[in-house]
Amino acid sequence: MYRFFVYFTLVALAASLSLPGCKDVKDLDRRVDEKTKQLGRKLVEKVDEELDKPSGKDKPAAPPVQPAAPAGAGAVSVNPTFTLAAPTVEVGESPVIRFNAPLVPLEGERYWITLIPSREPDPSWGKWAYVESGATEVKLAAPTEAGDYEIRLHGNYPAKPYNVVFRVSLKVVASGPGVSAGEESTRAMESCRLERTAIQVGQAPRVFFGAPLVPVVGEQYWITLIRAGAGDGEWGDWKYVDSGATEVTLAVPTSPGDYEVRLHGNYPTKSYNVVCRQSLQVVGK
Repeated sequence: MYRFFVYFTLVALAASLSLPGCKDVKDLDRRVDEKTKQLGRKLVEKVDEELDKPSGKDKPAAPPVQPAAPAGAGAVSVNPTFTLAAPTVEVGESPVIRFNAPLVPLEGERYWITLIPSREPDPSWGKWAYVESGATEVKLAAPTEAGDYEIRLHGNYPAKPYNVVFRVSLKVVASGPGVSAGEESTRAMESCRLERTAIQVGQAPRVFFGAPLVPVVGEQYWITLIRAGAGDGEWGDWKYVDSGATEVTLAVPTSPGDYEVRLHGNYPTKSYNVVCRQSLQVVGK
């Protein structure tokens, strides 16, 4: 229908205007066919343009609202460090860790901290806890044994299960009556004396120390009553000396004779290490 409309329009124009170059009806028909194709192409292009225009339904959605930052959050931590409230604690005392700035992990990750014997490799853990985002201080569970420890801060969990980003050494010492943590006995303090240098069979020897006896971390003192002349690698009745002790009472000797009371230090680093000895005479009743 559209073609016939164009055709008759052109025929009418040709007739009214006497189009130059139109020799006959066939020539006019050819021209009408060319014009029809040109107009058809333009019409198709126009329709395509209209179809390509986005409608209201095709508009992209507005960007999502960003979630609010968690309480205490700030800039992500870079090279975090910390200090200890005390470099030495007693058994049963919780270590307190203070960070140099609020500790904020990367999104989707966490920090965690552990108390571990210093000899253990990094992929190990002892008492541990997660560190809340924005924390400035954390307290770990109290150690139950004396020794040399490290407090290790791990970052990027779970992307990296073990990733020590900072560590600090901690000494844990046995607690003792009237003794401050970390005041280990020096050689000058490892003195001993007997309440009496001669006792009867059936009486217990009592030994006094020159100062509260505190061993090096991880070691112990022990004391023995042994026959005089026996080698230092021998022992008779013996017992460990409690950390911080100022005196100890040994078992009652059952035979008269000449004895020595020997105080050994640095066990188990040194199995036999006499640091003080006193002669004792045991007489029959």
